[in-house]
Amino acid sequence: MDRQQAMHVMFSHTVLLKFNRSDDEFFTRIGEYAEQLRTACEGVMQLRFVRNEASRSGGFTHGFITSFVDESAHDRYQEMPAHIELKQYIMPHVTELIVLDSTIS
Repeated sequence: MDRQQAMHVMFSHTVLLKFNRSDDEFFTRIGEYAEQLRTACEGVMQLRFVRNEASRSGGFTHGFITSFVDESAHDRYQEMPAHIELKQYIMPHVTELIVLDSTIS
């Protein structure tokens, strides 16, 4: 891969979630965690917690859509205290999740 191609490579991390909890307070707190992570983690290009609007969602009501400058930035994000705290907060309420990680060029 030449320098021009390398400049356009990023790492995408998407998590689709089914929850057993659906109150506004819960989702607001998750959004606050997402904002904290977006600003605190070096190498995050985009991090959004979103409602799934697809009619064919299969019950996956929400998701995280995250882009990193590279895979190592994603790896650092996974170890951040705020990310670990977020997982501790939501996992008791997650009934199922799907993760899609991909290098995009």
